[in-house]
Amino acid sequence: MLQKNIIRFTAIYMARISLLAVILAAATLQPAVAKAQNEELAFLNQVTDLLEQLRGDDIGQRDDAQASLTRLSPDALDFIDVPSDDATTDYIQRVLQVRKALEKKAVTRTLLASVINLESGVLLKDALLIINAQSGNRILLHQDTDPATGEKIIEQSISGGSFWDALDAVTSAGDLELDPYGGNAGTMVLRPKSVNAPAVRDAAITPPSTTTGILHLEVARVTSTRNLLNPALCFTNIELLTRWEPRVTPISIEFETGQLEIVDDQGNNIPPRKTGKVSSVIQAEIPETTFPVTLPLVSREVSQLDKIRGTLQAVLPGRLETFTFVGLEDLESGVQQTKSGATVIWHGYETNEDLFAVTVELSFDDESNKLDSHLGWAYDNVVELIRDDERFEAVASETLMQKGQRMIVRYLFEEDPAVCNLVYKTPAAIVKVDLDFELNNVPLP
Repeated sequence: MLQKNIIRFTAIYMARISLLAVILAAATLQPAVAKAQNEELAFLNQVTDLLEQLRGDDIGQRDDAQASLTRLSPDALDFIDVPSDDATTDYIQRVLQVRKALEKKAVTRTLLASVINLESGVLLKDALLIINAQSGNRILLHQDTDPATGEKIIEQSISGGSFWDALDAVTSAGDLELDPYGGNAGTMVLRPKSVNAPAVRDAAITPPSTTTGILHLEVARVTSTRNLLNPALCFTNIELLTRWEPRVTPISIEFETGQLEIVDDQGNNIPPRKTGKVSSVIQAEIPETTFPVTLPLVSREVSQLDKIRGTLQAVLPGRLETFTFVGLEDLESGVQQTKSGATVIWHGYETNEDLFAVTVELSFDDESNKLDSHLGWAYDNVVELIRDDERFEAVASETLMQKGQRMIVRYLFEEDPAVCNLVYKTPAAIVKVDLDFELNNVPLP
């Protein structure tokens, strides 16, 4: 128990020191950025103090602490671990109740679009930090970006705007665009428009777009094909580009083409050529995907589609949870941790020739989405061995069992787990949501 307490208090102390270092480094930044960093440190201290009060002897103070923790934002979950078995029953029950309340808040927040407030006159590089502090969306500049770009001034003021409004303000000020292949999970990268010689856009045409929840839809391309030999192969194709706030990577997105309402500028309804579900593979490191909508060849007398209305069905992780297993050499097989409806079980390790095989089990409770509905995302979960400040990723993995809401995977590492801790990160509290959208004034070729 003493060792666990030392680990817990050391983690809290180091978290405070790390945040303090960030704040000192931010002293030269714009006041809004430094203010955000100060608020983050104050929040950590508040959570830590309330947890200590929750362990106290006075029942009334424990009640007050529990009520105060429940009123906090779901960000507090990062600092509220599920208690170990050696804690008091009262403390364990209170913490679990607090976590359950905050997990519900986390799911609700995931579904809501971020709200951004940005004053005019701020430097572009500081605007990126402010957007990150207000939304949790991490945006970086491409390595080929001239440092002078970060010094440009954001002339536009945004009050209660969306993340996409703020992103437009940044890209306009810096003459930037999204680099779809430059980032990784949770990170969006902006590059100069001259990189990779992007095609010049018709300045007279603004791509029709809309925002629904955390998603942003844009008509990226419209093409019409006339096959002179086979009229059955004549069609008009619309490519819908879908992006999401980088803080949340969808597990899947799909929609039913038969439910689309498409109306041209003459009031005619145009049904898609085929009905059925259209889905796209989501890759965590690419913050966008495209969906094709194929129509019968639209008459040349029609200049635009007045309306495309439909509903996207998105499967979203309510929260990304981190599970840490300390002291693997002495950790017994079967030790488990549960957060937000996800359970991770440590099944030990063994030597496999020149590598070390670590076996981990992942499962979800009855309220969570079944794994067999969307297999791909679970294999992208972060699994790392950590020793001091070094992190070691698996060089290979093997699925031992997958059934319903449960899977067991063996990960192969070059590093000896005996001298490491294990960190496992997975989406949890998985939810399905319908997101309605409508695109207007879609020009036709």
